[in-house]
Amino acid sequence: MSKEVLFISESEVSKITNMRTAIDCMEDAFIAFAKGEIFNYPRYRLPTSHGQYNFMSASWITKGYAANKSYVSHKNGIDFNVMLYDTTHRGLIAIIEANILGQIRTGAVSGLASKYLSKTNSDVFGIVGSGYQAETQFEAIINIRDINEVFVYSRKKTNRENFALKMAEKFNVSVVPLDYDNFIKINFDILTSVTNSPKPVITKEMINSSIHINAAGNNSWMKSEVEIDVIDKIDKIICDEISQAKIESGELLRAQEQGAFSWETASGLSEIIHNKKLSKNYQNISTLFESQGLAMEDLAMAISIYNLAIENNYGKIVKT
Repeated sequence: MSKEVLFISESEVSKITNMRTAIDCMEDAFIAFAKGEIFNYPRYRLPTSHGQYNFMSASWITKGYAANKSYVSHKNGIDFNVMLYDTTHRGLIAIIEANILGQIRTGAVSGLASKYLSKTNSDVFGIVGSGYQAETQFEAIINIRDINEVFVYSRKKTNRENFALKMAEKFNVSVVPLDYDNFIKINFDILTSVTNSPKPVITKEMINSSIHINAAGNNSWMKSEVEIDVIDKIDKIICDEISQAKIESGELLRAQEQGAFSWETASGLSEIIHNKKLSKNYQNISTLFESQGLAMEDLAMAISIYNLAIENNYGKIVKT
């Protein structure tokens, strides 16, 4: 028997949601996770002919929704899709193209972590990376702090210069592209890396006593954005979800192997957000947020996008 499902395209997702909404969604989800209202299943990967098939899922018991995100990496890129389910009586209710969804929620989680872990008066922001994920990382930070200065580093000079120009024009803030030697001289309040580098891009020269770092590009044991000396030196490490970090965080796994890190010293972001008083403990120390990307983040975004699509007449009904 066929049924009707709402299909929401990439272009519609970009019209429906925004960074502020996404940060609020992430906050609600992490609080619900701390309360045991959300169940999150880590990503798993299967080899394919030209890359990997990736699958991750979560359910929100009290809201009556579940979702899975699947994507395939291939020689022409990556395609992301989220399937959203009503778990009470309707089953599959939406298919959402999820490249933009994932880009926004990845930035939003870094913004949420920075809201609770960075100094409230943070105004100097550094970003390592200049790809499309860097754009939403940038947007998230200027949404949660009054940033006066931004500095960007990436290996290719033209890339960092083009990124700086684009972000400065879009958000009306000073953005200065720097090479590595000058970038490490800046006294950052917040520093975000979002690269696919197998070698560390966050080095001990960038660290100060009250810096907050978001490591947002590492979701594979093969990657490592943060050097082990930084992990050893940092005061507190926070993961989006520890059990998934134990599978995917290459830099923490390597640091553990070398005796520079113990999982017992790490905290989950949800417990800090749920108990807001804890965030005061992180105001004057150095912190590192390890973001792997969680299915529950995609679920929270999918619920919000679906409801906004219904309210504003977006999406196309298709029969399955």
